[in-house]
Amino acid sequence: VGQLISIMTNFLPEEFRRELEGLQDAVPPRPYGDIEARITEELHKTPAELFRTFDEQPIASASIGQVHLAHLLDGTKVAVKVQYPDIEEVVHRDLNTLRRIFWIIGWFIPYQGLGELYREIRAIVMEELDYHAEANNAERIAANFDGRTDVGFPKVVHELSTARVLVTHFEAGCKITDRPGVKQLGLDRGELARQVVEIYCQQIFTDGVYHADPHPGNLIVRPGADGQPTTIVFL
Repeated sequence: VGQLISIMTNFLPEEFRRELEGLQDAVPPRPYGDIEARITEELHKTPAELFRTFDEQPIASASIGQVHLAHLLDGTKVAVKVQYPDIEEVVHRDLNTLRRIFWIIGWFIPYQGLGELYREIRAIVMEELDYHAEANNAERIAANFDGRTDVGFPKVVHELSTARVLVTHFEAGCKITDRPGVKQLGLDRGELARQVVEIYCQQIFTDGVYHADPHPGNLIVRPGADGQPTTIVFL
């Protein structure tokens, strides 16, 4: 909900939204020991055994996990997304709280369909805990843009990915809402906006499957190489 409010520019004053933007990719991170334990539990080896290098400080942290930079044994730079060890219990507690809140609301407001709404929210949240689904969906959408240089998706490293750990090739760029960064790269913000709309129109109206978490923490941009158009990367 905080992520949603942070991108509703006509809903809250700038000061409120600026604080809530931290929920996109700057939630206070967990200690490295928690992350190391989760990776070891999932892959049966420590990060030191699996990667040539592994940065203990995350580059991003959100509601169910955080992302660390690393290098594979062959030197490839990757992003390692790791779920927090106790996130399943936290999610179940939050869902139970939400169910009780909906039940209380039903006593005071004659709103039909709260039960169905809760079940849909629960299904979505539980699926988000399965990184296999995220990896498969990313590859499915990326295949629809095969051959295009103006849109990108991180490549999944399947041999190091599980339901709780997702390893992808690292994608460089700046957040699409980073005005100074976009200006420094010499990119046209109006053209970026048109590009995002066009890409989403293809996903929704042509392909029928789309990236459903489009907050600015998941959209980065970078100049195209050798005169190619700007690349928008969907994380």
